Amino acid sequence: MELPLRLQALQLAAAFALGAALGGVYDLLRALRRRVPALTAAADALFCLLLLVGLLALALYAGGGLLRLFFFPGIALGAWAYFRTLGRLLLPAFSWVFSAIGRVFHLILAPGKNFLKKCRIFFKKSFASVKKWFTIFSICLLYTSDAADDKA
Repeated sequence: MELPLRLQALQLAAAFALGAALGGVYDLLRALRRRVPALTAAADALFCLLLLVGLLALALYAGGGLLRLFFFPGIALGAWAYFRTLGRLLLPAFSWVFSAIGRVFHLILAPGKNFLKKCRIFFKKSFASVKKWFTIFSICLLYTSDAADDKA
């Protein structure tokens, strides 16, 4: 069954909007990955999940249960348009936001970091002397037990 041209145009517009939204999510996650490289795999998995959910929603709601082939060029065109227009402005903004969040966390966690550093130095000195004490004590026990075996 053929679709009216108006409905096809609305579906293409929905695909375009999904592409632009996915471009924004990609930029947001890209700024996060640049700030914290250890989150790369998690950010990529989250983007793939959002892409899957977006395609499913597009097929179910806009496509009437069908995933039409012209959705994919519409999504690609929407992402391209986002990266050429808003992406150039929003990526530095996202990077700045994550940098500011990182600075706030650094200020909040700095006292705890200093405390842990002092604890580490204390425990390093304490356990180093405890290890020596245990070594000396075990040698003393070894000699006393050898002496007790010799007497028996």
